[in-house]
Amino acid sequence: MLHAGRQPGPGGPGQPTSPGGGDGDPMQMLELDLPEVNGDNLEAIAAVPGVDVLNIGPWDLALSLGLDPLDLPLPEIDAVTDHAIVVSRKHSAVVGSGCASPEAVPALLERGVRFVTYGPDYNLLLGASKEGVEAFARSV
Repeated sequence: MLHAGRQPGPGGPGQPTSPGGGDGDPMQMLELDLPEVNGDNLEAIAAVPGVDVLNIGPWDLALSLGLDPLDLPLPEIDAVTDHAIVVSRKHSAVVGSGCASPEAVPALLERGVRFVTYGPDYNLLLGASKEGVEAFARSV
């Protein structure tokens, strides 16, 4: 999979096909949203040549662990993230994580997360829906 992802894109050799950088190679990001990513499995995943980002999806990982993502932050998700940060330092990958608010970014960066995504679609939809219902309630 990683080899196929490193093939030249439509721009030809030397043309980046994703935000992976200017060396012509696309960024290779693996989503770590399953319970099996812990322990030795995470070590093996991080050791694969060509993996750039080990990305933790807090909502999806919470669901796969049988936890309620509405209760985030959760210690179980924090433990996986912290373990991924330790493991990534032994390899060439960085850890990514989603966050639900701009205020959460500094804490993620301080912990060692180096690839931050913001605004999962369900969180944005939930916020917009709540605002819409509140606006409707105020107008009637």
